[in-house]
Amino acid sequence: MGRDKTNNPATGIKGKRHGPPAKDEAEHFEFCPVCGQTFDKRNLGEVLHHYLPDHEPLKLDG
Repeated sequence: MGRDKTNNPATGIKGKRHGPPAKDEAEHFEFCPVCGQTFDKRNLGEVLHHYLPDHEPLKLDG
């Protein structure tokens, strides 16, 4: 049984937009009520981290 292809640059498969484009860049960010950090909802790693019930803020490069 083969694996499904993932949606990432390594596979060359591009995702498709669902719904209208954001009116403002700020619409892509959400405040985490657990740790108080704002995270980018377009980044799956950040989203999954902030859905853990007991987590610390991410250490982001920058």
